[in-house]
Amino acid sequence: MNKNINDTLLTNILKIIKVKGTSEKECLIKAGLSTSYFSDWKSGKSKNPTFDRIYRIASALEVSIDDLIADNTTMTKEASNDLLPDEHNLLMTYREMDSLGKMLLQDQLRYLWAEHRQPSSKLSVSHENNCG
Repeated sequence: MNKNINDTLLTNILKIIKVKGTSEKECLIKAGLSTSYFSDWKSGKSKNPTFDRIYRIASALEVSIDDLIADNTTMTKEASNDLLPDEHNLLMTYREMDSLGKMLLQDQLRYLWAEHRQPSSKLSVSHENNCG
C-alpha cells in the first residue's frame, strides 16, 4: 500500500474513533484485532494493513471502507468555509467530547430549544388576560 494512502487510512481511522467518542483499544477489541495494532502501525512495525483488517475496523466503527480511505482534506476545508465562526467552534467542541458529553449536550439542546419555542406560563396568562 502506498505510504500516502497508508497515512491517510490511519489518520482517517483515528479521526473517526475520536469523533465517535470511543477509544483505539475499544475499536480494536470490537474488530477482533490486537490492542497494540495501531501502536505498531504508527511506529512502522506493522505495515500495509490487509483488506480483512481494514474491513474489520470499518465494521467496528460502523463506517464504509470509503470513509476510511477517502482523502477528506479538500472536502473538510470546503465544509468548514460554509460555517460561521460560532458554528465552527461548536462543532469542534462537540467533536472533542466523549459519548456521554455528546449525549448530555444533545439532551440540553432539546430542552432549551423546546423551552424557547414554547411561550412561558407568565406570557400565556398575561396574553389571555389582555384578550379576554
